Amino acid sequence: VEQLVQMIGFLQQQNLDLQQRVEELESQLGLKQDKPEQKTQPKPDRYSLQEQERQEKAKQKRRKKQKSIRRGRRKTKDKIVDAIREEKLFPEGLDEDDCEFYRTQLVWHIESGQAVLVSYQMHRGPGGETPVIAGTIGRSEFGAEIFVAVGYLTYVAGLSIDKVCELLEFFWKLKLPKSQADSLLNQLGSEWEPVFDNLCELLANASVVHADETSWSINSLWTFISSQARLLIYGVRKDAHTLLKIVDKNTFTGTMVSDNAAVYQNFSKAQKCWAHLIRKAFKITLERPDNEEYDQFLETIVSLYHRACRYQKDGRLKPPGLAKKVIELTAVFDAATQDRIFSDTAPADEIDADFVRLINEMSLLGGQCELFTFIENPEIPGTNNISERQLRDSTTSRKTKRTSKTISGARRRTSIVSVLESLRATLPEFTLASIITEIKTWLTSGESLF
Repeated sequence: VEQLVQMIGFLQQQNLDLQQRVEELESQLGLKQDKPEQKTQPKPDRYSLQEQERQEKAKQKRRKKQKSIRRGRRKTKDKIVDAIREEKLFPEGLDEDDCEFYRTQLVWHIESGQAVLVSYQMHRGPGGETPVIAGTIGRSEFGAEIFVAVGYLTYVAGLSIDKVCELLEFFWKLKLPKSQADSLLNQLGSEWEPVFDNLCELLANASVVHADETSWSINSLWTFISSQARLLIYGVRKDAHTLLKIVDKNTFTGTMVSDNAAVYQNFSKAQKCWAHLIRKAFKITLERPDNEEYDQFLETIVSLYHRACRYQKDGRLKPPGLAKKVIELTAVFDAATQDRIFSDTAPADEIDADFVRLINEMSLLGGQCELFTFIENPEIPGTNNISERQLRDSTTSRKTKRTSKTISGARRRTSIVSVLESLRATLPEFTLASIITEIKTWLTSGESLF
């Protein structure tokens, strides 16, 4: 503190000296002029009428944005003039004479390719029974077809919400604000969470499950695929705890098709992806194209995989014959790799070390019966390409920064995308009309397809 006080005193004195020197130089050069004395004007009275008017004019000049005339949401009585028709609804099994009117509900529907507003006159029964508007989710002002369209365009087609609103207005003449579209996504994600739980239960009891994962804006993205369910789970960690919540190794009795990541080990039945293994062999061969050992190993495993695919599709082979073919192919592979496995020669360089690691990896998988599992089961492919294709659109969204920024956004994306992709795999025709027909059945029966 004392040093700072001394420094301040020194700087003040220096400023005074410099100011005095400047005045001396100005006087010598004749630059200094006598300034006229300024007359002090009396301060205006803040409470006078003239001062109040002056302040009001100054405020009007500072206003850059004009205030909106409309405040809040439009009331029903203001929107009802846009309705093209009016329909009376009564509880099921009751006549008009037994019911009384209690409210009006407006709902947007898509009819003949155009958005129309319908006014429903809701009547209540003597026991408090209320009618249900077909094709609507809750008490929303939008039909289920608009919910599905917004969810599909945003999360499956990968468009921004701004573009989705623009398309709805262009094709259907439906003016949907961005905030309203976001609200529809929240409501649809919440509505489909029980359906997502049903899909998880179907997957846990499936005979064959494909699994893969990749990075995401929040943690990671997992995909699980079975014959009836396709799950895409966003914003979860890439660890064994996440896998345990979906597919428990201790209770899962089916076959897990995946790559050879550590998290997928110790399943009772598994099929490792041949595409990953062949890809590694290709990489090593391309780095050393003149190495005959690498080239011979690549030809061997590609030939083994093609032979295994032929055996799987050969309808003449029965289960005992297929089991013999598995033993035969395993023996061929062991014969092609045993010289290098039992060799005491150290790898020459890093590429050779990768080659040795690939041989050891495939030998271990063969010993665990995870290379040729697909031969004996026609439902199991030899690769996990279906999972990688399922992740492709989400990976593109990640590269273009169209990802979720919050956990709640990742959760609603999980429910919506999983249900839509499962419907794509289940329905004979994946169109908006077929999806709406199916969803109307859910809303009527209270039970989904899954």
